[in-house]
Amino acid sequence: MRNKRSIPKYAVIFYLSFVISSCNDNAPSNNMLEVSKVKVISAGKNVESASDEYIGTVESSNTVDVSFISTGTIEQLYFKEGQSVRKGQLMAKLNTTTLKSAHTASVSTLKQAQDAYSRMNEMYKNQSLPEIKLIDFKTSLAKAQSAEMIAKKSLDDSYLYAPESGTISKKYFENGMNVVLGAPVYTIMNINTVDVNIPIPEGEISGFERGQYCDVVVTALGQKNFGDRL
Repeated sequence: MRNKRSIPKYAVIFYLSFVISSCNDNAPSNNMLEVSKVKVISAGKNVESASDEYIGTVESSNTVDVSFISTGTIEQLYFKEGQSVRKGQLMAKLNTTTLKSAHTASVSTLKQAQDAYSRMNEMYKNQSLPEIKLIDFKTSLAKAQSAEMIAKKSLDDSYLYAPESGTISKKYFENGMNVVLGAPVYTIMNINTVDVNIPIPEGEISGFERGQYCDVVVTALGQKNFGDRL
């Protein structure tokens, strides 16, 4: 997170009030996390005046790091920074060639075990097979079922879905890169309620007046401008 200089408390409140009123009417949470850089341009009493720029950070009350729960090579990333995502949407996937082969093999083994157990069970019912032999086939079937479930889970874990709706504030990987278990691939933020922190030199605070025009440009939203008057 960007290091911030110590500034008077009323200066922070001054900017927060402006941005929140421009973006959303809801009051922000006290727990804020940095998610994006913003540029604040003060244009004096009219837009044509000389402007000053200040770099700050947009913070969300709710941010989520999204990561795979397996290791592999990223085959496809479906979202870029600044794009909106809905809960449940496919965000990325790993290369699944080996995993698909392993699952196919486990399914074949499971079918063979099911068929063998079915035939042996009929023989047992006809008293043509001792119970201890049937138990062996039953154990083999259970192992095959477990192996298929593990292979299927490994395949399913190679797909990354959005845990909630929001906006992509950060993308950490590119296609073809290797990713380890738990490493953040995206950060999703909820921008319905946001906070803005802008460090302003103490000597410049007195230069701001009510009614001045101010641009707030958010880089993570494609340079979207939330301009308004103070």
